[in-house]
Amino acid sequence: MSPLLRLDALHVTLDVDGERRPVLHDVSLDVAAGEAVGLVGESGSGKSMTVRSILRVLPRAARTSGRIEFDGTDVLSMPAKDLRHLRSHEIAVIHQDPRAAINPVATVGDFLIEALVANHHENPRQARARVQGILSDVGIADAPRRMRQYPHELSGGLLQRVVIAAAIAVRPRMILADEPTTALDVTTQSEVMGILDEMRREHGLAMLFITHDLELAGAVCDRIAVMYAGSVVEEARPQALEDRPQHPYSRLLLDARPRIDQAADRLEVIPGRPISAFEVGPGCALAPRCPYALPQCTATAPALRPAGEGRVRCLRSEELQPVLRRLDPEARDA
Repeated sequence: MSPLLRLDALHVTLDVDGERRPVLHDVSLDVAAGEAVGLVGESGSGKSMTVRSILRVLPRAARTSGRIEFDGTDVLSMPAKDLRHLRSHEIAVIHQDPRAAINPVATVGDFLIEALVANHHENPRQARARVQGILSDVGIADAPRRMRQYPHELSGGLLQRVVIAAAIAVRPRMILADEPTTALDVTTQSEVMGILDEMRREHGLAMLFITHDLELAGAVCDRIAVMYAGSVVEEARPQALEDRPQHPYSRLLLDARPRIDQAADRLEVIPGRPISAFEVGPGCALAPRCPYALPQCTATAPALRPAGEGRVRCLRSEELQPVLRRLDPEARDA
């Protein structure tokens, strides 16, 4: 299956106090048409910056190298006209805060049809009728009344459904979902993600799903890419990541999840603090926090290489397999 979106050795640097500092380092990732890929990791790992890079909405002083391809076309060299078409027709974005994505002084109906009329040249009456149907599809009852309301009259869960409807309405080929359920309660999170996944499958859309929630990513994604310090450190199918993680960071993330089926005196935490890409030394970015690090890990930077059906960025992944596969969090202290 050929990729719809391909990131190959993507590097992004920003100018901070007159010094160039990397925020993404060697990010390589593919998303095929109709496929859902999760991008997970701690805050600051580079997930949202990756989304901004794909759409080329980085700060003006940012410098980018490597390749970003959409359907075989190089996004980094796209002229402005083609870039506008990519953003308005090909790729739709769902942000984590729906209130920041919706015009607060426009009705829900006007917000939904604006892009269809302005960018897709649809007839306003036909566009209104179509988005009304989409609102019903995403679980919003009494759609005609909701379309007359303003954003402040809707709950966060309803607003996120509106944003999903807006994304589906432009008939994109891909959705970038940047932590779309972070601001919602657990029950509403489940409902909204169920709707988003159903709409994605029904319309055959590719999706890059940004989240810090491994459980949620595993439930809706075909593959998961784990990020740390601006790089992808492991890529695997959800069940393989759960049962046979290849990278110590993946094991640490799995162990740090709260479990409702296990009693524990305290939650497991990953030792140390997450670092940014510009803090990475000559070796493995995780080495200062990794319980399995050896001197060689701080001297040699590992490359992202094939591992089973996925990929991993670790010098010791093969020899650590007996430990990484053990589900007992205390195993790493043994």
